Amino acid sequence: MPMTRRTTITMWRWRRNRLRRRSDTIEAWVLLAAWVLAAPGALVAAAVTTDVSVHRFDQQRRDSHPVTAVLTQRAASAATARAVDDDQVWATIRWSDPDGVMHTGRTKVAPGTPAGTPVPVWADGHGHLVSKPSGPATAEATAVSNGALAAAGVTATAYAGTRLVRRRLDRRRMAAWAAEWEQASARWGGRTG
Repeated sequence: MPMTRRTTITMWRWRRNRLRRRSDTIEAWVLLAAWVLAAPGALVAAAVTTDVSVHRFDQQRRDSHPVTAVLTQRAASAATARAVDDDQVWATIRWSDPDGVMHTGRTKVAPGTPAGTPVPVWADGHGHLVSKPSGPATAEATAVSNGALAAAGVTATAYAGTRLVRRRLDRRRMAAWAAEWEQASARWGGRTG
């Protein structure tokens, strides 16, 4: 049995063709515009997001500094603590900022740590407790990941937009096709369906 060869006509939406509909041309232009804009848009989004993330991490490192706080009371044992997380319990600490103002707060310590034990924590310029800033390598890796996610978001938005336009164009094409079949059925005496 002889095999038939399937021929694919490239860029058929751009060529002159009596079967090409106006919606085919619109679809081709929408797809082209979406991907021409999405490629540089994704690169710009990645670069901007990475730069903003790096700047934010650098700012966190500049604004925070290590402080040695003192445990104000004995930390609860793991058995009596209400919330144990990562084998540590919450305890109250006291520290002073560079101006000599005393502050109190809560941080995680090992269960049963005695009162008066020095506890290393991080504080901002106002003396408020903050989490330990990320190191340069971790910050850079996180910034690159954020940039990649931003690029993926732009690409996904472009893809979703083209899918939406194509779906609407397909509905219009199907409606036009159904109307044409109705006209043909009326002309042929209702023998088309």
